[in-house]
Amino acid sequence: MGSLPEFAIVLRGYDMAQVDHFVMAARTASAGSTVTPPVFPIRMRGYERAQVDAFVRAAAAGSVPPAPGPASAAFTIVLRGYHRAQVDRYVAEANRRIAELEQALAAKDDT
Repeated sequence: MGSLPEFAIVLRGYDMAQVDHFVMAARTASAGSTVTPPVFPIRMRGYERAQVDAFVRAAAAGSVPPAPGPASAAFTIVLRGYHRAQVDRYVAEANRRIAELEQALAAKDDT
């Protein structure tokens, strides 16, 4: 799923869009900030609850796993292509990382 963890999709699980939003927010939270554990609604075809709960506990404890690199990008195939929200989040994260690297390179060149 790009920069998102690979949660299993089950018949009755947590709302995928809300979980994805939480994961991105937890990963972009500044160091030392607290992550409030949310209550996700249960939906048909959602993320496996135990896996998400484990991630939420880790995030609340301040140990959010780092996002995987570009080589591990994978997107769910849905009707008429890939899951757009997953691709959009991946591209946004890649663009953010590229901008960071460009800034670091520019700062290095200025010295």
